[in-house]
Amino acid sequence: MAQHMRVWALVAMFGAASVGAAWGFGIRVPHPIRPPAPSPGEASEQASGAALDILPITPEMARILMEAWIARWNRGDVRALLSSKFYDPHRLQQAMLTELPRDARLELISIRNVQPLPHYQARITAQTALVYVDETGRYQRLQGVQTYVLDLRDLVDAVAQEAARQNVTER
Repeated sequence: MAQHMRVWALVAMFGAASVGAAWGFGIRVPHPIRPPAPSPGEASEQASGAALDILPITPEMARILMEAWIARWNRGDVRALLSSKFYDPHRLQQAMLTELPRDARLELISIRNVQPLPHYQARITAQTALVYVDETGRYQRLQGVQTYVLDLRDLVDAVAQEAARQNVTER
C-alpha cells in the first residue's frame, strides 16, 4: 500500500509540473544580464586604441608610496594627502587632533595586495598598526588591515624624499 502511495505521489507531482508548464508556471530559465554599453567617451577611447591611464605598480613601489603616506600621517600633514573630492578634510584633521593620543604613530607591517586603477591610482591593501602609550603608561599596538586608494603621481615625490632621507642618513 505504501508503495502505491509513493507512485501516486510521483504521478501527482509530474502531472502538476506538466499542467503548470502548460499554463506558464513551469521552470524559468535565467538569461544572463548583458553588460552596459560603453559611454560615448569610452567608446571613442576604445575605438582610437588610447590606453586607459593605468600604470603597473610593483610591490616595492607600493611600499615606498605607503611609507611616504604614513610619514605624512605621523607628522599630522594628512590634509595635503587627501583628494580634493574628500568629503570633509577639516573634520578629519580635527578628529585626529582630538581623538588620537599625541604620541600615536602609524606603522606599516605588510602590504597584502596591490591593484592598479585608472587615472594613475592604485588600491593598496596594507596591514598597519597604531602605536601609542595610553594614559596609564602602557604600550598599545592596535593592528588592522585597511585599503588605501593612492595617486601614483605622488610616487615621484615619495621616491625623491626617500632618496634625500637616505643621503642624509649615510652622511
